[in-house]
Amino acid sequence: MQQIINITSQNQISIPAKMLRSFGMPLPRKALVIKEGDELRVRPLRDFESIFGSLKSKIKLTDQQLRQARQAFGKEWGGSNE
Repeated sequence: MQQIINITSQNQISIPAKMLRSFGMPLPRKALVIKEGDELRVRPLRDFESIFGSLKSKIKLTDQQLRQARQAFGKEWGGSNE
Protein backbone atom coordinates (compact mmCIF):
# COMPACT_ATOMS: atom_id res chain seq x y z
CA MET A 1 0.00 0.00 0.00
CA GLN A 2 1.40 3.40 -0.91
CA GLN A 3 0.10 6.93 -1.22
CA ILE A 4 1.52 10.38 -1.86
CA ILE A 5 1.15 12.71 1.14
CA ASN A 6 1.97 16.33 1.93
CA ILE A 7 4.72 17.59 4.21
CA THR A 8 3.65 20.90 5.77
CA SER A 9 5.83 23.97 6.21
CA GLN A 10 6.19 22.84 9.84
CA ASN A 11 7.56 19.44 8.69
CA GLN A 12 4.42 17.53 9.68
CA ILE A 13 2.85 14.68 7.77
CA SER A 14 -0.57 13.07 7.90
CA ILE A 15 -0.77 9.32 7.44
CA PRO A 16 -3.96 8.20 5.68
CA ALA A 17 -6.51 6.69 8.10
CA LYS A 18 -6.84 3.52 6.03
CA MET A 19 -3.12 2.83 6.43
CA LEU A 20 -3.24 3.44 10.18
CA ARG A 21 -6.32 1.23 10.61
CA SER A 22 -4.46 -1.61 8.89
CA PHE A 23 -2.29 -1.87 12.03
CA GLY A 24 -5.37 -2.55 14.15
CA MET A 25 -4.15 -0.30 16.94
CA PRO A 26 -6.10 2.44 18.74
CA LEU A 27 -5.31 6.09 18.07
CA PRO A 28 -3.65 8.40 18.97
CA ARG A 29 -0.35 6.54 18.66
CA LYS A 30 3.34 7.12 18.97
CA ALA A 31 5.62 6.11 16.12
CA LEU A 32 9.30 5.66 15.47
CA VAL A 33 10.77 7.36 12.38
CA ILE A 34 13.86 5.66 10.97
CA LYS A 35 16.16 7.17 8.33
CA GLU A 36 17.61 4.54 6.01
CA GLY A 37 19.68 6.00 3.22
CA ASP A 38 17.39 8.39 1.34
CA GLU A 39 14.18 6.90 2.80
CA LEU A 40 12.15 7.36 5.96
CA ARG A 41 10.30 4.48 7.60
CA VAL A 42 7.54 5.02 10.14
CA ARG A 43 6.88 2.22 12.62
CA PRO A 44 3.95 2.44 15.07
CA LEU A 45 4.95 1.81 18.67
CA ARG A 46 3.03 0.01 21.34
CA ASP A 47 3.04 2.53 24.16
CA PHE A 48 3.77 1.14 27.63
CA GLU A 49 1.68 3.92 29.13
CA SER A 50 -1.38 2.50 27.37
CA ILE A 51 -1.25 -0.52 29.70
CA PHE A 52 -1.00 1.63 32.84
CA GLY A 53 -2.74 -0.05 35.74
CA SER A 54 -3.01 -3.45 34.10
CA LEU A 55 0.11 -4.83 35.76
CA LYS A 56 0.03 -5.40 39.52
CA SER A 57 3.13 -4.70 41.60
CA LYS A 58 3.95 -4.00 45.21
CA ILE A 59 6.66 -1.56 44.10
CA LYS A 60 5.62 2.07 44.58
CA LEU A 61 7.70 4.88 43.07
CA THR A 62 7.34 8.63 43.28
CA ASP A 63 7.30 10.62 40.04
CA GLN A 64 10.89 11.67 40.69
CA GLN A 65 12.03 8.07 41.29
CA LEU A 66 10.27 6.96 38.11
CA ARG A 67 11.94 9.73 36.07
CA GLN A 68 15.35 8.73 37.45
CA ALA A 69 14.72 5.07 36.61
CA ARG A 70 13.70 5.99 33.04
CA GLN A 71 16.82 8.12 32.59
CA ALA A 72 19.06 5.34 33.90
CA PHE A 73 17.38 2.84 31.60
CA GLY A 74 17.78 5.20 28.62
CA LYS A 75 21.48 5.68 29.28
CA GLU A 76 22.14 1.96 29.59
CA TRP A 77 19.81 0.64 26.89
CA GLY A 78 18.93 3.64 24.72
CA GLY A 79 21.89 3.52 22.36
CA SER A 80 22.26 5.84 19.40
CA ASN A 81 20.50 5.24 16.08
CA GLU A 82 21.90 8.21 14.17
